[in-house]
Formats: sequence, C-alpha cells, structure tokens
Amino acid sequence: MEKINQNMVHQTLAWVVRLRSETVGEADLAGFAEWVSALDNHQQAWGNAMETWETLGVVFYFLVDQLLVADTEPKHNNLWLSKFLASFRSH
Repeated sequence: MEKINQNMVHQTLAWVVRLRSETVGEADLAGFAEWVSALDNHQQAWGNAMETWETLGVVFYFLVDQLLVADTEPKHNNLWLSKFLASFRSH
C-alpha cells in the first residue's frame, strides 16, 4: 500500500468540502465513489478525514461552550488548537 501523501490529503479534503456542499449532485456522488474505490489509500485517507471531521465537531462545541463561560474566566488559547490540527497533518 502506498503511503498517503500531501496530494492525497488535499484530494480528500476537496471531497469533504464538495460532499458537504448544498449543491452536491449525482455526478459528485458518482465521482466520489469512483475516487474512493480507486485505491486503498483513498479509503484510508477518507477514514482519516472523517475521524478529523468528527473530532473538529466535538472541538467546535467545546470552544462554543468555553466562549459562553462568564467573562470573569480567562479566555481559551488558540495555540492548542493549531497544535492539535498540525498533528493531523503529520499522518
């Protein structure tokens, strides 16, 4: 199995964006099905993207909750989020 490279990550993220679009159509779904089944690495990259998407959903709600905390508490630091996201780029 070929290693997931940066180009594959970009392709995967483009599919995530396209499939989440309000204008996604049958041709998009067929194109995605063809792409994801073309290589095992595409399936692995897609799985990684979905795990990241789910994690970011949790992080989003966590951040919203933190922003709603009383103003007397210190605000969150975005540095941890950039480090967290950077850790996914290394995979």
